[in-house]
Amino acid sequence: MKIVISGGGTGGHFYPAMAVLEAFERQGHQVSYVGAKRGIEAEKVAAFTPHFQLLELSGLLGHRLRYKLHSLWQLSRAVSHLRRHFRSHRPDAVLGFGGYASAAAIVAARLCGIPTFLHEQNARAGLTNTVLDRFTTASFSAYGNLGENMGLPLRATAFHPLPSQQRSNLLIMGGSQGSLFLNTFVLDYLPHLTALNIDIYHQAGAPLYDEFKEQLHRRYGHELPEHYHCFAFRDDIHEIMAHSSIALSRSGAGAVFELMSLQVPTVFIPFPAAAHDHQYHNALFFEQRGCAMVHRQEEFLQNPMQIINRLRSHKEEYHEHLRQLSLRTSPDELAHRVLQLLPGR
Repeated sequence: MKIVISGGGTGGHFYPAMAVLEAFERQGHQVSYVGAKRGIEAEKVAAFTPHFQLLELSGLLGHRLRYKLHSLWQLSRAVSHLRRHFRSHRPDAVLGFGGYASAAAIVAARLCGIPTFLHEQNARAGLTNTVLDRFTTASFSAYGNLGENMGLPLRATAFHPLPSQQRSNLLIMGGSQGSLFLNTFVLDYLPHLTALNIDIYHQAGAPLYDEFKEQLHRRYGHELPEHYHCFAFRDDIHEIMAHSSIALSRSGAGAVFELMSLQVPTVFIPFPAAAHDHQYHNALFFEQRGCAMVHRQEEFLQNPMQIINRLRSHKEEYHEHLRQLSLRTSPDELAHRVLQLLPGR
């Protein structure tokens, strides 16, 4: 079968889409991808598939009227282009993961009479997916807030949750783009963090890494503590997660599901400008189940070391709740469900 996967802009949309793309390929289907030229996919997609096209698209939220009108014009052009493409190539299904490329692909497929499917990654659905949900053959979500609960598809890794006695690291993770807030926290509290006498792995984020390293060296010199490891991004981040006893993290859907599936007790500090406050609600879901803590930035800064030490002292309780979780993270399961729901199957 011919399957089109669409969605991107951020890692939270893009990486689950790639996980399912790979799942369809493992099952022997022809899969292509539609994304945007300005999203994370512009740099990353070629590593996953040679069958892709990137469209000129930009967002609507938070911009002036003139910019919004230009964005709508781009969207209409993208829909027209994809209608012609779909009529020529006739895919059997289009599956969107959010973002404006996903909107263009689903609208174009709908106009061509092609079955459409949608996956929402966050606990609060974004504007695009909320609107598109009305026009799809079926919708899925990670938290059960839109359509059928299928969890969040994660790329297969060789790492599984380790026993708590084999974990010793503190992981500080700001997402694929990094977090200025968490970087500033590390800069101010590095002596307190290194006093914990555990290895600290800090993902500073590629866009922020060089400037942050300069700030570190200005503040502490070039002889940084040997237990502190700072990096922009690492391909073995899941191995670091698996060996972490606790973590501090932003709470995009991907980071939350990865940390929770690897059973890492975490203090989540949501990005306050996230659309519809979805990062807070992503983390709150797991705090309510005794698996994590969630603090707004201003709350965390009132006494951050006390919060970290509280997490450390109760980590076995968090581990027990995490072991009882049953998270759905299989991309193959979602791919199979899409095929099941195709008309005539």
